[in-house]
Amino acid sequence: MKDDFPTLLHRAQRQLNEGAAEAAKTARQLAKRFPRAPETWLVLGVLARREGRLSEAEQGFRKLAELAPGHPEPWRQIGLTRQAALDREGAERAFRQALAAAPTDPGLLCHLGQVLRETGRLSEAEDHFRQAEIPPGWMGLAECLIERGRPDLIAEPCERALAAEPTSPQAALRLAQVRLMAGRFAEAEAIAATIAPAGPAAAVA
Repeated sequence: MKDDFPTLLHRAQRQLNEGAAEAAKTARQLAKRFPRAPETWLVLGVLARREGRLSEAEQGFRKLAELAPGHPEPWRQIGLTRQAALDREGAERAFRQALAAAPTDPGLLCHLGQVLRETGRLSEAEDHFRQAEIPPGWMGLAECLIERGRPDLIAEPCERALAAEPTSPQAALRLAQVRLMAGRFAEAEAIAATIAPAGPAAAVA
């Protein structure tokens, strides 16, 4: 008996998450048996992007947009694909289109904020990072403040990032730097001590 759609989709998603070589085979099965399912094209697009086939990935995501009109996910994925191609202008257009469908999506706000930061529009980027109200947004805001010469203002976003994600090494490192700059050495040392050292696998990578 052939696997039904939910089973096949779950297998493809698991294989993608694990980076398994079998993901390509499962994706082909999805495309052959369930070509009208939006999730099929999401899987195919993500797989193509991971393999560096960016044009093919975008074609898959545009097919997803046809099958799921008005949904932000196709444009999120197109934006990420354009980012991978270093097409910041195209990425910005795609993320803005996604946000038109989901204006408060924190991930999309962070994606657009990152593109704006990369193109030097720091004030606009900061606005989007603030609206996201998630740790990547707070850290994006901190990096913008550093880039415009105001490292003295990054304590609050770093503290908010750590409050939401206490194990964030990026937030802890930045906050420790702020405390050092202020001469609060004991606090800096205590914060730095919370940063877990990289394990053997991370060190090799």
